[in-house]
Amino acid sequence: MHLKGDQQTTLNTGDIVIYNEVLTNIGNAYNKSNGLFMTPKAGTYFFTLYLMTTDGYSHLAIYVNNEIQCTAFGEPPHGVASCSIIRELQVDDVVSVRVFRDGASLHGDQDGWKYQNGFVGFLYQAS
Repeated sequence: MHLKGDQQTTLNTGDIVIYNEVLTNIGNAYNKSNGLFMTPKAGTYFFTLYLMTTDGYSHLAIYVNNEIQCTAFGEPPHGVASCSIIRELQVDDVVSVRVFRDGASLHGDQDGWKYQNGFVGFLYQAS
């Protein structure tokens, strides 16, 4: 799965980031309406998020089953950050990107900037 947010947006603490552009979603495990990825198979998965801020701070995190796994923090203006995890997951575990604290001000695809906010995940090895 490869997702990106191509619109500038401001989010609040606890919000799930819903990426509006789905570049790949083999198996349709990512739900574009609620921002949740449900693992279709048990195995070892890799996930990474990347971000660029606009005029505010952005503090995002990857969650698995409502438990924080890693965080990424970007400072304005145009701060960049990322975080990645490799986890053994079971069928129907839920993976999401959420605003960890202090809100988020995410850059969009304006002014020649492209692909500045995204989320990538894939099954590395099935169990």
